[in-house]
Amino acid sequence: MLLPTNQKHSTARRTARADSASLARLQRSTPVPQRVAFRAKINRLRRESKDTLIFRIVDLEEKVRAQARRENNLREEILRLSLGKDQPR
Repeated sequence: MLLPTNQKHSTARRTARADSASLARLQRSTPVPQRVAFRAKINRLRRESKDTLIFRIVDLEEKVRAQARRENNLREEILRLSLGKDQPR
């Protein structure tokens, strides 16, 4: 039996990825106009290595902690300045 050239020389078909329940739920909760961009982002992240993704998570966690420290410092400074103004000289 002769096969068309594209079938004869093609590689194995890619199997569809089974999306995890949490990703499916997250995608459903994404507003409809943004779902295409969200799906593209998921596909881009799937092409990255696990080590790269782990690094990005750890890096983001550190940035969140640093931001929280900055916010606390600013809050303390605002309190210090506002309490200082109320004090009579």
